[in-house]
Amino acid sequence: ALWGAHNTPPQGKHTPTLVTLGRWPGARPGGPRPAPPRSLPVPDFGGLVPITSSPPRRGSRPASAPKKSKGTLAAAGIAGVAAASLGVVALQGSASPAKPAPATVKVVVAQRGIPRGTVLTDLTGNGAVRLKEVPADQVRPGAFRATGAVKGKIAYADIRPGAQLTGTAIGADTGAISRRLTAGQRAITIPLDAAHGMAGDIRESDHVDLYGSYQVTTKADSTPRPVVRLLAQDVRVLRVPAVAKKATATTPTDLTQITVGLGPQTATKVAFAADNGKIWVAARPVTGARRVAPRLVTLESLIFGVAPIVAIDTPKKGTR
Repeated sequence: ALWGAHNTPPQGKHTPTLVTLGRWPGARPGGPRPAPPRSLPVPDFGGLVPITSSPPRRGSRPASAPKKSKGTLAAAGIAGVAAASLGVVALQGSASPAKPAPATVKVVVAQRGIPRGTVLTDLTGNGAVRLKEVPADQVRPGAFRATGAVKGKIAYADIRPGAQLTGTAIGADTGAISRRLTAGQRAITIPLDAAHGMAGDIRESDHVDLYGSYQVTTKADSTPRPVVRLLAQDVRVLRVPAVAKKATATTPTDLTQITVGLGPQTATKVAFAADNGKIWVAARPVTGARRVAPRLVTLESLIFGVAPIVAIDTPKKGTR
């Protein structure tokens, strides 16, 4: 026997009916088979009635999927992020190889600061300039590519350390002194004897200190007293003659001269010392020299270590 539904009860209830094989409910033995109920059309399956399920209730909504817990959603999010990360790693691994390093070019740069008016004749061998490799797209227009190309040229402007030397910063030395002066400087030529002027040892673009040596007398003592004072420091030599004048009958010592650049006030002091005393030239190192406070050196300060005595006329009491 099979269980089958031949009618739909009210309110969606389903009442099963026992049916024998080959028999419809209400059929008499040997009688004709009654027609199936109109409410449930049943095809002919050779006397077998298929099992049917209850139809859905009217007005009912389809069953929704079960809700996922927060833990399930978090796990799904973490898995998605991990999958995305693996995808990024895979893309990076399959990316094209890195681009080759940009081409470099050797150019001449200033190893240290080069003041305006400096002649580069003797600076290539003492660390003033050097070759440096820079990216090709950073080479300045007109930059020199070899140190020999700047030899004998003059700086038209102050050049900072590390700057590339170009045709606008340096150029041919025409011999004009004005090209070698910085703003506010004056060129002055100092006559010297060979010993005081370091003849043969001083070159153009060297830096020197200038000392003035005098014979001083006072009202209290008419005997000349020697005094030496520092006049100028870190003075750049602009020009030196190639050959010093040899001694003659009228000039028992070899004479030379140097041309330097000084401020107007300092140039006045040097000119006075050259006419009324002697000037000593002391060469300075290329780097590392420090400035010192100017002071007088007298016989007392040199031998006894006492401060120089300055003679000042002090009016007596009751006088003006």
